[in-house]
Amino acid sequence: MNQIFSFKRYILLMKRQFAENKRLYLWGTGGVLAIIVLFFWSISSIIAKSQFYQEAVLTISAYLCLTFYAGTFHEQLGIKRKRMFYYSLPASPLERLAVAFSYVMVLCPVVFIVLFYTADFFAIQIFNSANGTNFPIISIFTYRWDVIYHIVLLMSVFAVCSFSFGTAGIIKTTFAVFVVGLMFIGLYMWLFKSLFQIKDASVILPYASLYLYADDTMLKANNIFSRTWFLLAPLCWVIYYFKLKEKEA
Repeated sequence: MNQIFSFKRYILLMKRQFAENKRLYLWGTGGVLAIIVLFFWSISSIIAKSQFYQEAVLTISAYLCLTFYAGTFHEQLGIKRKRMFYYSLPASPLERLAVAFSYVMVLCPVVFIVLFYTADFFAIQIFNSANGTNFPIISIFTYRWDVIYHIVLLMSVFAVCSFSFGTAGIIKTTFAVFVVGLMFIGLYMWLFKSLFQIKDASVILPYASLYLYADDTMLKANNIFSRTWFLLAPLCWVIYYFKLKEKEA
C-alpha cells in the first residue's frame, strides 16, 4: 500500500473535512455573500465609474474573505481533543497537505468567484437601470495579477501560520503580518534612501517613484527582487508540509 500518497485516502479526507465542518462552510458562504453585497451597496453610491467600484469591491472582499477563510481552516485544531483525533486518522502528511491546499487555494477561491460574479451581475443590472448606463461586469482575466498574487501570498501565509499557532491563530497571524509588513516597509525605505541618496523618504513609498530615481542597473535588480516574491507562496506550503511531519512525529 502506498504510504506517501493515495488518491483514495485523499478523497476520503476531503469528504470527512466537509462532513465535519459542513455547517461552518455553509454559514461562511452566506457570510461571504453578505459581505460582497454590503460592499456593493455601500460603495456604488459614492463611486461613479462602475468598472472602478467593481474592482474595489473585488479587491477588498477578496482580501478579507479569502485570508479569513485560510486563517480559520485549521482553527479547530487548537482544541486538543480535535487535534488528537485529526492526527489519528490514517493519512500521510502529503495527503493532509493536499486537502488543506485544495480547500484553501482551490475550492474557497472558486466559491468566492462564483459568489462575487453572482452579486456583481445583479449589482450591475441595478446600477445600469438606476443611472441609464451600460457598464459590463468585470472580467477576472483583465484584473491586476499583482493584486491576485498578493492575495494568494496572504492566503498561504494565513494558512501556514494559523496551522502553526493553533488557538487564536488568525489573530496571531494578523498581528505577525502587520509587524513584518511595517518592518519590510521600514527596510525598503532605508535601502532606497541609502542607494539613491534620497532625502525625502515620502517619495519612496509610491512604487512609480522608483522609476524617477533608479538607473537601469537598479531597475533590473528591483525586477529580480520582485520576482522572488513569487517564491514565497510555494515556500509557505513547503513549510506547511514539514510542520505536518513535525507534529505527526
